[in-house]
Amino acid sequence: MPNPIEPIKAKITRAKQLIEDFQSALKVFHDTKPYKVGFKEDTLAGKRIYYLTHVTSLPFSVPSIAADALQNLRASLDHVAYHLEVIGNNGMEPKHHVYFPIVKSATDYPSLRKKYIKHARQQVVDAIDAVEPYGGGKGHGLWQLNMLNKTDKHKLLVGAGSFFEGVDISVNFKRMFKDSGFVKNLGPDDINKLIPPLFIRPADKLLSLKVGDELYIEPIQHEIEKDRQFLFDVSFNASGVIECESAIKTLQDMANLVANIVNSFEPLLL
Repeated sequence: MPNPIEPIKAKITRAKQLIEDFQSALKVFHDTKPYKVGFKEDTLAGKRIYYLTHVTSLPFSVPSIAADALQNLRASLDHVAYHLEVIGNNGMEPKHHVYFPIVKSATDYPSLRKKYIKHARQQVVDAIDAVEPYGGGKGHGLWQLNMLNKTDKHKLLVGAGSFFEGVDISVNFKRMFKDSGFVKNLGPDDINKLIPPLFIRPADKLLSLKVGDELYIEPIQHEIEKDRQFLFDVSFNASGVIECESAIKTLQDMANLVANIVNSFEPLLL
C-alpha cells in the first residue's frame, strides 16, 4: 500500500499554519489595547493599588483557530495508529476503533493501548510504549493536547482567557538613579538603554482577568510612574491540565512534539 506519511505530515503543516494564524489573531487583539490599568490610593493603609479598569473579552473566533490546530495535531497521530494497524492486519481494515492511545496516567495506559491497538507488530507496540503518551510521562504534552481537543468537541475551547504575565519594575530603579544624581547628564533614551525593562512574575496570575483585579501595590509616598508597563497573555484554562501558560507556546510545543513523534514512526509505515 502507498506510504501515508505525506498526507499525515500535511495535517501537521496545516496545524502549524493555524498556529501562525492564531498568533496573528492574538496580535490584532492585543493591538486593540484590551486591558486598561488604573490606580487607587488607600491613605489609611499607605498604599497605592494598580488594578484593571477595563478588560475586553477575547473574540470567539480566536480560540476556534486554536481548536482547529489541536484537531489536526490529534488526527495526525490517529492516522499513524490506523495505518500501523492496517499493516499489522495484513493490509485489511481493522474492525475496531483505532486511536493513538493517550491517557491520563501510566496505570491506565496498558488497557487503553490494548483496546485501540490490536494488530500492530510488537515493534510498533514497543515504539508507542516508548512515547509514554500519558500524563506525567515523556508524552505529557500529548495528554494535554488530548484533553484540550476532547473539550472542544463538546463546547468552545476552554481556557481562552487572559492572565497577568508581569509588571515592569525597572521604572523604580530609573527613579532611584535620577534621584541619586548619577545620571543627571543622561537623557531618557540613555537611561532606558542603561536600565532595560525588568518584569517580575506575580504569584497569582489571575486567570481569567476581570475588572477590579489588583495587579501591583506600592507605598503611597512613591512617585506615580506613568511609564510602568503591565504584561498580559492568553492561556488555555483547563483545570488540572493547563493553567496560566502561554497559549501560543503551548501550541508550538505540541506541534513540535507531534511532528517528532510522527517522524519517528515513518520507518514503521513503510
